[in-house]
Amino acid sequence: MPTKFLQKTMLQKTFFSTPKGVNKWYFYIVMPIYGIILAIIFSFPIFSFKAKPNTYLSYLQFLVPSAMLVFSTFILLKWMHKRSGYTLINAIQIRWKRIFWAMAFFGSITVFIELLLWALNPSDYILSFDKTTFFQYLLVSLVLIPLQATGEELMCRGYLLQGIAWATKRPWVAIIITSLLFGSLHLANPEIKTFGYVFILNYILMGLAAGIMTVMDDGAELSIGVHIINNLYSAIIVTYPSSVLKTSTLFTIDKINVTMGLIALTLSFLGFLIICQKKYHWGSFKTLFEKLED
Repeated sequence: MPTKFLQKTMLQKTFFSTPKGVNKWYFYIVMPIYGIILAIIFSFPIFSFKAKPNTYLSYLQFLVPSAMLVFSTFILLKWMHKRSGYTLINAIQIRWKRIFWAMAFFGSITVFIELLLWALNPSDYILSFDKTTFFQYLLVSLVLIPLQATGEELMCRGYLLQGIAWATKRPWVAIIITSLLFGSLHLANPEIKTFGYVFILNYILMGLAAGIMTVMDDGAELSIGVHIINNLYSAIIVTYPSSVLKTSTLFTIDKINVTMGLIALTLSFLGFLIICQKKYHWGSFKTLFEKLED
């Protein structure tokens, strides 16, 4: 009886049964460091240009290193672990429709909640569209943000989530640890200086939601799509003065209510996860607490 019960509560996920290749514990410490260093090296050519502050060129230079993380991660995973970088997205094949669906649907949720917030406080929103700069920033954002967001997802929801889950056999532990790490990566952002450390909860919440959808959906496509559209929205549609993404947007929020923003983000992710559960037949979220199969 105990054996049968154990078998029923073992979690089977192809995302975690992907070939591990050469899988030494210390790789998970040095590989992210090497990945960042290599991404910076790849970015050297763009930094040969002198960029004035708050220009599209300075914005491009800001995004390039994190965008290059996609390529450095693929190279280092092949070199160190002897496996393909695609295994950080899905163990079988990349489900492109999920990425685009996540972008469209989460983007729709974001717009809907933004409209509600605007209806409550219309005076907080300022039309900031500037045709002399908007399209320059738009082009940079459309090219680099998908790479930038994917690079972060490959490292956090791909590489580290897999590694920690393999080590602990507990997906929920991996989700929590990677979410805290994801939040800590944003401690130097200007939002933290302006609004205090409570703002870091936004990044931790995003990490939790991305981790949950990656485990439940057995792949990182949904989290990649959500991350891309979240960053594109902040870079193109609505921004605020202390945002880490210094761009020319359509609207600027003059006043930020951190608590209201956190509640709105929580509702956005809850709604998205519930719809995904129904759409993709995930089953119960209780499976997050089941033990991984060896």
